[in-house]
Amino acid sequence: MTNYEELFISEAEEYLEQVSDSILKLEKDMNDVEAINSIFRGMHTIKGMAASMGYSSITKISHSIEDVMDLIRSEKLQVSSELVDLLLKGTDYIQSLVHKREIDDNIIKSFLKVIDSIKTGSETFKENNQVDDKKDRKKPEKLSNSEKVIKIIFADDVVLKSARAFVVIKNLQDKNLYIKSEPDFDSIMKENFKDEIELFIKDTPQIETIIEQIKGIPEIKDAFVLKEDEIKKDQEIVIEKKDIKVSLERLDNLQNYASELVIARGRLQQIAYSLQNEELINSLNSTSKIISNIQDEIMKIRMVPVGQVFDRYPRYIRDLSNRFKKKINFVIKGRDIELDRAILNSLADPLLHLLKNAVDHGIETPEERLKNKKGETGSIVLEAKRVKNGVLIIVSDDGKGLDRNKIIEKAISLNLVDEEKVQHLSESDIYSLITNEGFSTKEEVNDISGRGVGVGAVYNVLKQIGGTLEIMSQKNKGTTFTLKLPLTLAIIKTLIVKVSDETYIIPLSHIVETIDIRKEDIFTIMGKEVFILRDEVVPLVRLSNIFKCENTEEKEKYSIVLVEVDDSFYGILVDNFMEQSEVVVKPLKGILSGIHGLAGVSILNNGMPSFIVDVPGVVSMAKEE
Repeated sequence: MTNYEELFISEAEEYLEQVSDSILKLEKDMNDVEAINSIFRGMHTIKGMAASMGYSSITKISHSIEDVMDLIRSEKLQVSSELVDLLLKGTDYIQSLVHKREIDDNIIKSFLKVIDSIKTGSETFKENNQVDDKKDRKKPEKLSNSEKVIKIIFADDVVLKSARAFVVIKNLQDKNLYIKSEPDFDSIMKENFKDEIELFIKDTPQIETIIEQIKGIPEIKDAFVLKEDEIKKDQEIVIEKKDIKVSLERLDNLQNYASELVIARGRLQQIAYSLQNEELINSLNSTSKIISNIQDEIMKIRMVPVGQVFDRYPRYIRDLSNRFKKKINFVIKGRDIELDRAILNSLADPLLHLLKNAVDHGIETPEERLKNKKGETGSIVLEAKRVKNGVLIIVSDDGKGLDRNKIIEKAISLNLVDEEKVQHLSESDIYSLITNEGFSTKEEVNDISGRGVGVGAVYNVLKQIGGTLEIMSQKNKGTTFTLKLPLTLAIIKTLIVKVSDETYIIPLSHIVETIDIRKEDIFTIMGKEVFILRDEVVPLVRLSNIFKCENTEEKEKYSIVLVEVDDSFYGILVDNFMEQSEVVVKPLKGILSGIHGLAGVSILNNGMPSFIVDVPGVVSMAKEE
């Protein structure tokens, strides 16, 4: 795949997402002018991009939808639910073609035929169609003092001039500068120009820098600012605002280099302090600040709004609710909350599992809801919230809730718990049983959910990225899944502890405080070790037992790391607290990846590897002992 193709796919996906979102808004408010214009502009841009790449089918479909939206804008056509379905079907076809999935030519012809029948139903269509691209554009009488025009001249032998021009325009758009072009954007995308174009931009002190950057683009012969008397007056305005896109692979590489710097810094600091060389220590402290700043900036670049994933779901919920003949109001909150892009990408499918389950298992049919004295329209809410050291993602519905008794019955039949043990489980622990692989209480399955993999898949992904899952449910009231996530995966703040002869790393995000207790403060209740802290009974977790450490000795005094898991406190017993440190998280590979209670591995300042403790995991293991 060429760079041009990659750029086209990336841009097309963004516009298709914008168009789909606007179509769904139009379905809710069929007079939403902003949504109508957004669909028109999006399809107009996709059409131009596709034409420049020679993708005729995409060009035809996007052009036909653009024509329909123009009829709606000119009030020659009314929006209907059937038309919304047709528009969504068109975006689906374009999506498939963008990713080079084959579509039968007859299907495309049938779609275009339906669109044509809509178009010919308007007496004024032809007249209207002649000016569709110019309807919302303005022709300035003269150049504003706050604008400049750049002339760009391409090399004689340039291949795909339109693609080069698109790159230039996009770079200017990324800087949030006002764009006009001669010839117009559509003509540029169709390559209807010779060897030069003119671009209007906002006047900026960086104008010379911009010129040099444009000159640096391969196959551009020259670029310079025009004098006012050289500027043509018939420019058309094309306004687009974009963010700069950086591939996740490049960000990961940059992050890895920063991580290696952190490890090297730790080793050098240890050497400097052992040598007691004050000049070296001061130099390293200055270098350390620079490394920390680089770290922070990389982290900021990696952070993206959760809306980038959340906004994929409204269309899916709409189609699914129609399929199951259910009425659902889907609400998204906190779409501007930011997460590490790698974490967010890994959550796309697990969140889809939860939403599928909410539609299929949770929300009742209108008849069932009315029978249970509820409104006939159910509610599903997808929400993101910032909390200390992380982000919460909450998926909730007001449906029938989980069947507690069926869960217990199934868990016993699968030997996950016995009848005696289940009596002592909390509500949260009972509902957490559904995270076991293959667990399902539904007798009939379909292609949407019910195969026992959904919640288990969510749990496994969360475990891999250092997150936790809490499930709460109430009969006929609904179910809430709360995903607690770290902000980033790469570098975390930790407490390093000693257990027997081994060193372990505990993430600070789980730690409440550290305390010391005496041997006589520990006692046993129902076979489980506990201790009293401020009149509260706290379960004790011995890391030496969890990881089968040798050379453990009874002591008169113990160090305790107090942690919080699922709103409950637990004391992790260790031999000594070593130090707090930032560590680089490395994933476990091979046979190590299957060891319960471990979340990863890191290299300490002394160059030795150490395991990172999966706090929720060791707590769960201690409960099962």
